[in-house]
Amino acid sequence: MSNPIEDYALIGDGETAALVGRNGSVDWLCWPRFDNDACFAALLGMQENGCWRLSPTAEVRAIHQRYQDDTLIVETDLETQDGAIRLIDFMPERQSCSSVVRIVVGLRGTVPMRCELRPRFDYGSLPPWCEATDEGLVARTRATPGEPAEGAFLPCSFWMAGCLLMQGRIAEAREQFERALTLSNDVGLLSEEYDVPGKGLSGNFPQALTHLALVNTALGLSGPTLSRGGA
Repeated sequence: MSNPIEDYALIGDGETAALVGRNGSVDWLCWPRFDNDACFAALLGMQENGCWRLSPTAEVRAIHQRYQDDTLIVETDLETQDGAIRLIDFMPERQSCSSVVRIVVGLRGTVPMRCELRPRFDYGSLPPWCEATDEGLVARTRATPGEPAEGAFLPCSFWMAGCLLMQGRIAEAREQFERALTLSNDVGLLSEEYDVPGKGLSGNFPQALTHLALVNTALGLSGPTLSRGGA
């Protein structure tokens, strides 16, 4: 069962928000906006409905949760017999994509940790197909029987570059951005999806969201961020 509502703290980026439980589990998140379906929905049911939990493997003996002063940055201290850790959860101000940042800080002793990442789309009803790629973990839903398979969602390729940029990995961000640009057609337009097996554009064409993601990422790569590290 989910936790009582009073056991959750709110983090957000102004366009969506997540609920972080005292047990270290993100049990609610509509992504990438408030009006989208939830990909973590354990708040309404069980962990099988979608959650992202970071917790010690040993029994937790004490929990202290609070906000950093005048922020939506949540700190959750979890203590076990052998030590203590602090979870720091927040959603940075949005640039080209929405992000949930989770940091584990050791406070004392030794505390083995467990990570359970269970995205479930459509309010927990659609388990995704997860694939490890050079760019990270990609989760997408399988097609409903009788319907054509979906291609790779092209805005994510540019959002990925934006995420790398936010981490200060500028050379990798530029490489990801330029690789995504090669998928455009002969006049530089992009669609909603990319058919990986067929190696071609698919879905709605041209797609404004894809081009908006492209422009936002390009602005980030050409803006003040470069002065902090260089490519």
